[in-house]
Amino acid sequence: MSYRTAKLTGVAFSLLLAVSAVSCDKDEKPSTTEDTTTTVGISSSYESTTTDAILDVTFSLSGTPSEAGIVFSYTEAIPTLSNATQKAGSVDGDSFTVKVAGLKPSRTYYYRAYFLNEDVYTYSAVYEFRTADDPNAIVTTLQPKRLMSFVATLGGQTTMGSNASSVGIEFSTSNYMSPAQTLSTSQQGDTFYATVTGLYPDSLYYYRAFVTLKDGNKKYGETLTLKPREQTETIDLGLKTLWLSHNLGAKSVVEYGKYTAWGFLGNPEEEDATFNNCPEGYASGSEPPTSISATKYDIATNTLGEAYRLPTLTDITALLDSCDWTLIMMRSGHYGYLVTSSGKWTYSSRNTEFNYWTGSLDSSTANDSWKYAYILHGSLKGKDIGHALRPSYISIRPVSDK
Repeated sequence: MSYRTAKLTGVAFSLLLAVSAVSCDKDEKPSTTEDTTTTVGISSSYESTTTDAILDVTFSLSGTPSEAGIVFSYTEAIPTLSNATQKAGSVDGDSFTVKVAGLKPSRTYYYRAYFLNEDVYTYSAVYEFRTADDPNAIVTTLQPKRLMSFVATLGGQTTMGSNASSVGIEFSTSNYMSPAQTLSTSQQGDTFYATVTGLYPDSLYYYRAFVTLKDGNKKYGETLTLKPREQTETIDLGLKTLWLSHNLGAKSVVEYGKYTAWGFLGNPEEEDATFNNCPEGYASGSEPPTSISATKYDIATNTLGEAYRLPTLTDITALLDSCDWTLIMMRSGHYGYLVTSSGKWTYSSRNTEFNYWTGSLDSSTANDSWKYAYILHGSLKGKDIGHALRPSYISIRPVSDK
């Protein structure tokens, strides 16, 4: 191999990657200081393979340093002694040579020469070298990083390095991967991820990672299967209450569930909900309880037991203010909101518009406060707190106290 002149760089940036462990000398050093104001002039050249590099350094320094070597990193543009180091075995006049092993293929490494004189370390300017591409580079399809009822994060990994012009994930309902949807990915070093939404629980999907080479050809990883699980437990979103993963009366997160009136415990097939029975015993014009949550009028408590209740106005306010809401489209064409916090999630609706009862009476409506109760309302335009007439038939998403 021929030697290449190392490239001097003044670019300062950092990637969110962990520094790779490499073979280096970490001799315990005496009490020293670093002089960051002095820059030692050097010239440097290198030769590299996929995992090793040999660097020749010629320096201009008064006297012979008691120690010299390099500091290097592929994530830190201005490496220091806190990064990986490789000490020179010996210094021959005004030059030394170091060999660095255990590097990653297809990486640009930043390095500086360092010198120790009278317990003071000084550095050269920043140079860079690049490791060779791996001729046996592969593409690996990773197992899902996140898998829930209707959303999954899929990933791939490659060692193609500079041979790759782009990466991606293909997703399909067919094991032949045709037709296939190419998902938008975000890359973190060798690894890339894509999030797919709108899945159906217990349905089988297929996906694979791919790399597009500079010549336009694609190289694929193994095709893996994906089967979202049904989630029917309470979800801890970091709030004071736990939220059920599905609506009252539904068997999964993608079902509408039971529609009922506020405080109405009767059978809608046998009697209509009215102001007189929502809840029972309160005639038109008389004001019902300010809250029926966890009371004898709470249909969630009556149906699921004392551990569950209707959310209150306070509960839905916290849900709106403390969580992230993302509007997504199901693969059926229905819309819904993915509600997330601290890596946990729940799902609001599979319709273009949704309403959920709270157990809280809306006493703010002038002259008609006895008619309305608060609801959580959402549509394609957003979500907010609203109110509805008590005899209205609306969905319920129960909560449970921690």
